[in-house]
Amino acid sequence: MIVYPQRPLPEEAGARCATIFIGGFGDWLTGRFSRVMDELPPWLPGLDEVRAYYHWDGDGFFADRCLTVRDEVDAFVEANPEAVLVFCGHSYGGSAAMYVVRHLQRRPVRLILATIDAVGRRQDPCRAPGVDVWFNAYLKESDTALDWIPKIGGRWGMRPDADRNMVASGRRFDSRGRRYGHHRPAPFFLDTLEGADVPLARMIGHALGRGGALP
Repeated sequence: MIVYPQRPLPEEAGARCATIFIGGFGDWLTGRFSRVMDELPPWLPGLDEVRAYYHWDGDGFFADRCLTVRDEVDAFVEANPEAVLVFCGHSYGGSAAMYVVRHLQRRPVRLILATIDAVGRRQDPCRAPGVDVWFNAYLKESDTALDWIPKIGGRWGMRPDADRNMVASGRRFDSRGRRYGHHRPAPFFLDTLEGADVPLARMIGHALGRGGALP
């Protein structure tokens, strides 16, 4: 059995940008978001960036809070006070990312959040203080068997307090020729979804550029 380990955020100083990927339920076993992190190129060419990968249930099965992530991000911000943070969370990892941001003890100079079909009835879906830009991508019109997790867990869907909502239909095909699905998060970054003019990955790069996080 293949297990996808968490890849913690380094504490050492020097990086100008840190991107924290938080996978959802069972991502330690499926590795969906771990592979997305490895597949995505830097948000900007030549960007001095470090990346980290965590599981939603990394603090214990159904913990749902990712307190380890919060502590390690706080340590990183202390060592890198000028660094910009980008949080990317998929499924339960989306609600966990919002929780982590809400409970940070140290605030970065700029924080960008991208939630990918976020799920979580127990977490507050409202925008956390300190989020400078929030991109929210979600799935609609999906009735596959694999959609039971977001249905049971409580899909956030469209969020009126996000800066940009973008949506994919489970009845349509992505750029790789497969139907958009909750269990395939990569196209949410790489395709231009309804409600957007460019792919989410490019939108994150634009937001970093506007915030001064240039290489």
